[in-house]
Amino acid sequence: MRAVYADTGFWVAYIDRSDPLHPRAAAVRDDHRNWPFVTSEFVLSETVTFLRRESDAQKAADFGRQVLDGAVGTLLRTEPQDWPVGLSLIRQFSQLKLSFADATSIAVVRRLDIPKIAAFDQHFSIVAPEREILKG
Repeated sequence: MRAVYADTGFWVAYIDRSDPLHPRAAAVRDDHRNWPFVTSEFVLSETVTFLRRESDAQKAADFGRQVLDGAVGTLLRTEPQDWPVGLSLIRQFSQLKLSFADATSIAVVRRLDIPKIAAFDQHFSIVAPEREILKG
């Protein structure tokens, strides 16, 4: 699937103009304006929760609505087959302390053969070295 998979850190930086990583996230988005951005329901949950805790309810709800409406990206569903893969990655890369959202993100990216990941977490480069990690 020709797409960019967007992780929580990317979304937070892209949405919050005061975030120090916002210029890098905006550059990734600009450089890939002809690529569809996709994300999973676990990343949506993490992002909305983070925005709600660190910002405000309106910003969190607006982002969630934009994803559900397809305005900023397409929501992908994890499949039950992705969950054991994610758990296996958590076990295999225990030193990285991967979240379940990140581990299942990698499972989804591999299952759908998504070539690029927009993420600022170092562990994506370690766990998915076969993918291009976009850091801006």
